[in-house]
Amino acid sequence: MRKNRLVISEECRSRWSRLLKKRELIAYYLLCVKKKNDVWNTGDIVDVLVNELLLNNKTAYNVFRRLKRIGLLVRVGEYMYKCIDFTEYFDELLKSYVCVKKLRRKP
Repeated sequence: MRKNRLVISEECRSRWSRLLKKRELIAYYLLCVKKKNDVWNTGDIVDVLVNELLLNNKTAYNVFRRLKRIGLLVRVGEYMYKCIDFTEYFDELLKSYVCVKKLRRKP
């Protein structure tokens, strides 16, 4: 017998539907917290990931694309991107997690 899937209400949904993978989280932390640049050029992002995390160019570009697709890097100009605040990302994850847990506990 199948279990009924939990229907998540709109108040529990966050902009980020999934957790970051380890490599993505480390890259996001490096770009947005440790380096603290306001705006990044695409080439600069790939260079930092290649030089600091020792990724090859293809992997670095794919990590950049995933962060962009998820919405953690927001486009502000042609080839220019800005990071979403690290605490904003974690606050929304916390809100979503707690809300889903509360829904699951209700009898």
